Order: sequence, then structure tokens, then C-alpha cells
Amino acid sequence: MKMYKNNFSFLRLVGAILVIYGHSFPITKNTSPNFYIETVQILGIDIFFIISGYLITKSWLSDPHVIRYAIRRFLRIFPALFAVVLVSVFIIGPLFTTLSLITYFKHPYTREYLSNIFLLVRYNLPGVFTDNAYPVAVNGSLWSLPVEIFAYIILVPIALTLYKNKYKTFCSFFVFLVFVALQITFRNRELVVYGVRIVDLVRLLPFFFMGSFIAVSGFQKYLNLQVAFILLIFLLVLPEMNLHLKEILNYFFLPYIILSLGLSEKAFFSGLNNYGDYSYGLYLYGFLIQQSVSCKIGVSSGPLLNFVFGLLIAFVCAFLSWHLLEKKMLSIKPKTRILL
Repeated sequence: MKMYKNNFSFLRLVGAILVIYGHSFPITKNTSPNFYIETVQILGIDIFFIISGYLITKSWLSDPHVIRYAIRRFLRIFPALFAVVLVSVFIIGPLFTTLSLITYFKHPYTREYLSNIFLLVRYNLPGVFTDNAYPVAVNGSLWSLPVEIFAYIILVPIALTLYKNKYKTFCSFFVFLVFVALQITFRNRELVVYGVRIVDLVRLLPFFFMGSFIAVSGFQKYLNLQVAFILLIFLLVLPEMNLHLKEILNYFFLPYIILSLGLSEKAFFSGLNNYGDYSYGLYLYGFLIQQSVSCKIGVSSGPLLNFVFGLLIAFVCAFLSWHLLEKKMLSIKPKTRILL
């Protein structure tokens, strides 16, 4: 397999590990640590969306064909999602439910949980994790997948109409600003559409489309590790200011930092690209495994033990997911000049 000279596999692993680490706190009835203005698990998801916005847009620009684009995105997301939903319903559920197996499988919640395959998010299985410190939720990580798919979908009409003319740099930045404006408008509205809170949708999309802007504009040539380090320090020591202003600064600074690391000429971690991408599997199985660990050993051991056990077992699941399923699905993707 060809080695790609970037650090994206490493950064996606970091993102997935941050999500698992952050979740270990509420799962053990503790408060998650923060970075800047958000919890570390949300930071991990931000990293995913920034990298995704950049790479998915580069893939589209390389081969702007709607059908091939849709097939690639489907094969990357859905087979592994199908697997984790089936594992949850037919393995984790029967092992951990407090109900009889007959009652469990006849319960409407069991059938409803299968709707996660179609991105209609459902969190609870009957009798599963009901006594956990973070009760009922079987896999709290699934909420971001409909947002990710929505970003993939709306990228197509945006790219078809705005990214094909000589003003594409301006247009891509304008799209980013539109989603920042939507985030400001809807940040306090508790609306839920297709199982997803609108506030979560509009909070993540600016990260995706800033990554997209950098891909379209060629701005990556201005990315610099030294500047990224300065911006990181600036975020960490930023004086007290309006929270909304901090949010807006984050949409500019964090993508610059992450993509500077990812595209650094000194790609120290590029070797990881040859061993597979376990980040998606870690993300899919992390919360599920952590809840299972919490159910077995309780919360008195604290978040660190939940994190360590959860990460190790989830990594085994991610390894199997990649080699038995994800890698095989990606091998049948329509060919493109950029392998994602």
C-alpha cells in the first residue's frame, strides 16, 4: 500500500482517543475536562470534522462525479455502522439486559434501535445499562454521524454551483461564513430534527466548511507549524472575553492548527497511514465498550480505569472492524486519484 506523506491517520487517532478519554468522565459520574471553551470529547469530534471537510472536498475536486462520490462516502460510513448496531443489538444487548431474552427481543425499543443503521439515532436498548452512572445510553457517540452525512450531502450542490468558477475561493469562504451565521442564530434553540439537535449540527458544520475552504482555495500553502503553535498558545492563554467571540475565533484557529499538523512537511507520523485507519472503529465502539466496562466494574474505580480498559478493548474492536470489514469495503470503492 502506498504511504501518504501526511499526519492525518495520527490526528484522527488522537481525535478518537480524546473522545474516549472525555467520555470516561460522565460515564463514571465525573465532569469532563475542558480545552479552551469545550470538553475534550467535543474537541476530538471537531478534529474529525476539520479533517473530513478538507479531505472530502479534495476528493470531490479530484473527481466531481456525484454517483462515485456517493458510493465512496457510503462505503466509508455505513458498513462499519451496520456492524456496530448489530453488535449492540445481538451481542451487547443480550449480554447486559436485565430482562429475559424473549422480553428483550420482543420489546419495541430493540427494533427501534436498528433505525441507527439509517442514521435515525436511538440510544437505548431495553434493560441495558439502566443502572449505569450514565444510564440507558448504549452508544452516545452515534449522534455525530447524521451531521457528518448531512455535511457530505450538502457539499455536493454547494460544490456544483459555487466551486467551479473563478470566484471559488470567495464562494467557499462565503459558505463558511453562512454556517458561522447559522451557528450564531441557532445556538440556543433546542430543536431536534431526525434525532439530531440543530445546535449540534450548526456547531460542527463551520469546522467542516473551513476545512473545505482551505482545500478549495489552496490556502494550505500558507499553513505553518510555527504559526499554528502560536495560535495554540494564544487559545490556551486567551484572556476573558465574550464567549461567542471565542467560539468564532475557534472556527478560524483550530482548523489552521489541525491542518498545519496534518499537512506538515515533516510528517513524522505518516508511517501510520500504512497500517490502516482505526479511528472510525474506535469512535464507533468506544462509548459502547466504556458503558460495558462501567456496568461490570462500576464507577468507583474512576475515569482513568474506564478510559484504559475502554480504549484497549475498543482498539481490538476497531482492529477487527478495519481488517474484516472497512478495508474490504474501501477496496471496492470507485477509483480516484486521491485515496481517503
